[in-house]
Parts: sequence; structure tokens; C-alpha cells
Amino acid sequence: MVLLTSLVDWARGSAAHARVRAVRSERLVDVRRPDVNVVHVQRPRLALPAAELRTIVASRPTLRVRAAVPTTNPRPHLEAALKLPLSGGRGVDAGVDAGVDVGVDAECGLRAAREFLVDDIARVVEAFGEDLGYTRVNVKLEVIANTKCPKWHADHVGLRLLCTYVGDGTLYVDNAHATRSWVWSGGAMVPVVAGVDEGGSLQAATGDLLLLKGHGWGDDQGGGSASFMGLGAVHRSPDVPEPGAGTRLLLTVDDVLQDIDGCGCGAQH
Repeated sequence: MVLLTSLVDWARGSAAHARVRAVRSERLVDVRRPDVNVVHVQRPRLALPAAELRTIVASRPTLRVRAAVPTTNPRPHLEAALKLPLSGGRGVDAGVDAGVDVGVDAECGLRAAREFLVDDIARVVEAFGEDLGYTRVNVKLEVIANTKCPKWHADHVGLRLLCTYVGDGTLYVDNAHATRSWVWSGGAMVPVVAGVDEGGSLQAATGDLLLLKGHGWGDDQGGGSASFMGLGAVHRSPDVPEPGAGTRLLLTVDDVLQDIDGCGCGAQH
């Protein structure tokens, strides 16, 4: 039965591969279209408090906050999750450096950055509920000092949104610029990215929203197909020439509520 399902997934994914593409849109709901696996929402008018956000990166280099958040009234949950510690490490959350004293200006920067992040992430989470029908999502905010996912890959999740608040944005390609192989792994045939035409790659700008379908997208997310295996969005992290030279503040919102990452790049996270 597993073999038959794998063969069906392979046939469907191979047949539809070149027809599934990335789009630039102002509407996250466009990701429901069966011929779309990436929705890139450009936000050139977003008033990013760049200096204040860089304060987080500079003073909290190991920041990693993760929380399961309801899509209805998410703000209180986000406020609790994003209690960024100020002087002396008060209000420390898991994954955040403790005992780091910062000056008055940095404290003000942290407060302004936190207020902006809570507001912006709340809007994104609410859109997952209003536009995409989710009742609960996983929210992760982290400072990344290296190339987290250096290889072109597609994630083993249903849906994942990425937004880079500080640093370079994520790269992605249309399926037409990617080739995939199917390999036998874990008792089933699974797709892997075999090659990418780098000349066809696109990149999200700082502050843009990048909504990526994974191999797990299906009817339960309203995708309109029994399986999206082999059609997940191909993407990778931007290059960082050396640790600390391209530090990023990255938001991830997805449907992975278990303690797993779902990334398909093969790197250890």
C-alpha cells in the first residue's frame, strides 16, 4: 500500500511539476490555488523600525522564541512569548541570553522593537485564520548568525511563512527552474531537489512575507488536491560569508505544532 501511494505521488508530482509556480500577490489566500506553491507578498511601505530591530540582533544573539498561538486574538499570547528581557536579564524567556545589561537607549529600542513585532506578527497570525482557515499556528522568532538552510530544498510541512525583519530575505525559485529526484527513504519514495537554475532565483526583501507550500499540503488545508508531494516550494537561506557578517532576525509561522522542524534541507537545526 505504501509503495502504491508513493507511485501515485510520484506520477502526480512529476506530471504537475512545471505547472506549479510562484506568484507575487497582496493576498495570502492565493496560496490555495492548485497551480501555486509560493506567494510573495511585497511590503515596500512597511515602516520597519530598522535600528530598533537591530538592537535585538546585537544584544540577544541567541534569541529563539517559539510558541503555539491561536489565530483568534493572538496578541496576548504573542506579548507573553516575546517578553524580551531588558537590563539584568529580567523577564527571561527560554533561548534568550540572561544577565546582559543594556543602556537606556538600547532598552527603549528593545521596547519599540517588541511593540512592532507583536503588532506585525499578530496581523500575520490573524491572516492564517481569516484567509487560510487555521485555528492555531506555530510562531518562531530567532536570530540567525549563519546560513541556516544552505541547500535548495522543499519543506515537509503543510504551509510555512517566512519574514526576515533584519538581514537578507529567503531565496526561492519556480518549479520550472528546479529538478527533483525521487529516492527510497524511510519505507517510501520521497522527492529531493536535484538541481536549480540559479539564474531563475528570486529573493524576498526585508519585511516581505513569503508563504511556502510544503510537501504536506493537501485537502485538509484547502489545497484542492489529495497530495502535494513533490510540488513543495523550493527555497534556501541567503548566503552568509562568515558567522556574524549577515545576521538575520527571522520569523517563521507554520502548521507544525509538534516539536519538529519539518525542514527538508538536510542541515541540523
